Amino acid sequence: MVSPPVLAKRIGDYVFRLMENDVALDANAHVALQRDNNRWFLSWASEHPWQASIINSDFATISEYRALLENRAFSAILYDGSALQISYIFEGNTVTKHRLCYYPCPLLIAPDEVQAESLLDFISNLSAEEVDRRLRLRSPIRFDFDPDSVADDHPSSHMHISFEECRIAVAGPLSAGRFFEFVLRNFYRDAWNSKNGIRDFRIDAHERVISEADRVWAHVNWD
Repeated sequence: MVSPPVLAKRIGDYVFRLMENDVALDANAHVALQRDNNRWFLSWASEHPWQASIINSDFATISEYRALLENRAFSAILYDGSALQISYIFEGNTVTKHRLCYYPCPLLIAPDEVQAESLLDFISNLSAEEVDRRLRLRSPIRFDFDPDSVADDHPSSHMHISFEECRIAVAGPLSAGRFFEFVLRNFYRDAWNSKNGIRDFRIDAHERVISEADRVWAHVNWD
């Protein structure tokens, strides 16, 4: 595993590469800040990177999406308005917590519609009728790793989809490379297949942490 500062630079370089390839409209630099001796907080550049990844609003709503834009609480905004969020906590070089979210834009937006103004301004200027016409019912997909909160209905590594209370067990924590691969290969296949350097982010391996109890239920796994 690489050190948190090296990983932060790799993530920052990669999201700006997405912009250079017209896969992203906007992106933030990423930082790894050291706290409590050996603890590191990695996220987009912010005074409080871990707290910056938390938006206090209803899950999967337009208001939550707008708050994400208003607070620049994203790693990157993709060409269709969808957001990527990447936040990690490390002890040394070991991941102890993460929050990796793909947040589809709730409205249908063409890339050329937001070249002359910000995405937030564009959405704010839409009429109620236009919002209704553009509305798309698509859920965020969020991968959380939080071993300190394990319970019968709370696997240490899990995926949220459609409902905040939905926690589908995941084999283990995801590396940033695995997350980028998951999003781009599944939802942006043309960019994944054709853009320069999009497949170049290294996929690190993390320990599998899924419990035997969670294995009997439907869960997310990979080789």
